[in-house]
Amino acid sequence: MDLLPTLSTLPTQSENPASRPARRVGMADRTTRGLLWMFARTLTNKGATVGSQIVLAWLLLPEDFGLFGMAITVNFLASLIEWVGTRDVLVRRGRRIHHWLAPGLWMSLSVGMLASLMMLALAPVAAWAYGEPAVASLIAILAIRPPLQALAIPPGAYLQITMRFRAIALIGILHIVFGAGLSVLLALWGFGAYSFVIPIPVSIGIQSLAFWLVARPRMRWRLAPRRWRYLLGDSLVLTGANLLLALVSHGDYLVLGLFHDTAVVGVYFFAFTLSVQVLRIMTLNLTQVLMPVISHLKYEPERQMLGFLRASEGLIAIGLPVCVMNAAIAEPLFHLLFGTKWDAAIPVFQVLCLGLAIRITEGASFAMLKGTGQYGRFFRLALIGAPLFIVPAAFAAAWGGTLAVAWTVTLWSALFGPAAMYVSIRSLGGRWSQVFHVFLAPLGAAAGGIGLAYALARAVPAESVAGQGLAIALTVGLGGGLYLGLLRVMAPSTTALLLGRLRMLLSRPAGARAGRATQPPMEC
Repeated sequence: MDLLPTLSTLPTQSENPASRPARRVGMADRTTRGLLWMFARTLTNKGATVGSQIVLAWLLLPEDFGLFGMAITVNFLASLIEWVGTRDVLVRRGRRIHHWLAPGLWMSLSVGMLASLMMLALAPVAAWAYGEPAVASLIAILAIRPPLQALAIPPGAYLQITMRFRAIALIGILHIVFGAGLSVLLALWGFGAYSFVIPIPVSIGIQSLAFWLVARPRMRWRLAPRRWRYLLGDSLVLTGANLLLALVSHGDYLVLGLFHDTAVVGVYFFAFTLSVQVLRIMTLNLTQVLMPVISHLKYEPERQMLGFLRASEGLIAIGLPVCVMNAAIAEPLFHLLFGTKWDAAIPVFQVLCLGLAIRITEGASFAMLKGTGQYGRFFRLALIGAPLFIVPAAFAAAWGGTLAVAWTVTLWSALFGPAAMYVSIRSLGGRWSQVFHVFLAPLGAAAGGIGLAYALARAVPAESVAGQGLAIALTVGLGGGLYLGLLRVMAPSTTALLLGRLRMLLSRPAGARAGRATQPPMEC
C-alpha cells in the first residue's frame, strides 16, 4: 500500500522543476483519494455481492448455481472486449487520449459484437456438452452483455486517466448494488437460475450510460480505421494473454461440468464465488489506480519496482490473513448461516481460500506488466501458466471431484502468484529473494497466530448458535491479535509502513484541502 506515496511524492524526470512542489502534492492527493474511493466501492460492492449470494443460497438450489456456473464458462467471451486491452492501451496513451477515444470506441464495439455472435454460436454446443438444455438460453441472455460493456470502455478509460476515481466508484456501486438487488427479487419471484443472468446486461447498460453522462469526453466520432492498427498491435497480445488466463478463471468449473452433474458444479461454484471475494477486493482497486500511476513513471524503473514491492507487501500483509481467517471460520460460519444445506461446500471453500491467499498480489503484478508495457512478457506468463493449470484440473475433475479440483487451484496458485510477481520485476532488476521476502513474514505470522486460534476454537462445542458464534469470535479476535503481534516482530518495517499509512489516511482532511488548493490541472 506504500506504493502510493512512493510513486506519487517524487518528481518525474519530464516535469518542469518550477511545478514540482504543486504536482507532488496534487498527484499524492489524487492517488491516495483514488485508492480510498476504489476501496470504498469494492467494499460496498462485495458487501452487496456476498449479501445477495447468502440470500440466493437460501432461496435457490445447488442445481441453479450449477446451471449458472456452466453458462458462465462461455460468458468469458463477453469479457473479450476488456481483454482485447483497449482500456489499458487508452490509459497508456493518456496524454493524447482525445485522439484515440473514437477509434477505441468503434474497435471495442466491433469486438463486442463479435463476442456476442461467438457466444450465441457456442450456446447449443455448451448445452449439448453439459447435457443441460437450459444452459443455451442462459448463455443467450448473457450474450447481450458484450456490446453494452464495449460502450463503457472509452468513457471509463477517460475517467481513469483524469483520475476521477470518485465517479468511477459511485457508478460501480450503482452497477453492482442494482444487479444484486434485482437478482434477489427475481429469485423471490421464482426465476431460478435466470435470477443470475438477467441482471447482468441490465446493470451493465446502466453503468455504460452513467459513464458517458459523467465523463462527457471531447471526441470525434469518426471510425479512423488507420489508427486501429496502433491499438491492435498491443491489444492482440493482451487478448491472447487474457484468453489464456480465462481458462484458469473459468477452467475449474468448466472441467467439473464435463464430468459431473449440476449439483456438484453448483457446490463448487458457490464455494468459489464466496472465496474469491477477498482476492477481488484486494486486486481490482489497486489495479485501476496503479495503471495510470505506473504509466506516468515509465522513465523511472527503480521507483516503479520499489513502489510495486512495497505495495505487494501491504497487500499480502492485509489480504493473506483475511483469506486464512475465512478458511478457519468456514465451518461454524456456514452452519450459522445455512444450517447443513451447504456442508459439501465447506472443505472446498477452505482449500480455495488458502490458495487465493497466495494470489493476492496477482492483480498488482498484471498491472505492473501492463503499466510498464511488458505485453510480450505478460503473454508468455499466461502461455506457460494456463496449460499447467488446465491439464491437472481436468485429471482432478475426472478422477476426483470438487475437493480435488480445489486442491489443484491451491497448488497452482502457490506457484503462479510468486512467479507472476518475479516476472513483473525481472526486467527492472528484481530478484527471487525480493519476492520471497514479500511472502515470508505474513505467511509465518498467519500460520502461527491464526493457526493457534483455530486449534483453540476447535475445542469449543459448535452444535448451538452460541457455540458457533463463540468459535468465530475466538478465531477472529485471538487470531487477528496474534497475527498482528507476530507480524510486528517478523516484519517491523512492513508493520510500521501500514500503521503510518493508516495514520496518514485518518488525518487526510487538512492535507486533502491543502492538496486541492495547490493542485494544477490534470494533463491529457
